[in-house]
Amino acid sequence: MFIFVLFAAPVYCGAVNRGRGGNVEFCRNNSYGLILGCHLRQHKWQKLGQQWWAMGWRQKAAGIWTGASAKIATLGFLIGTVTGVVGMYHDLTG
Repeated sequence: MFIFVLFAAPVYCGAVNRGRGGNVEFCRNNSYGLILGCHLRQHKWQKLGQQWWAMGWRQKAAGIWTGASAKIATLGFLIGTVTGVVGMYHDLTG
């Protein structure tokens, strides 16, 4: 589930298109996964590039709740991550 959400779930791209003043415009093309970008070559890994790290957390999280598929992918990622961490902790202490 974790790998599916990161690399295959249908969501918006969310890469930075341009900044105008204090506002940032994000790409609204379809992409696969929360990490990869859309069909544009510049957006493929831009989400983890320098522009992405320079933004604040509010701007970064703006795209993960846009649309039903993005919400499901985000919730799946969170649930998968928590389940994985709890499972690893349980194996270490058990």
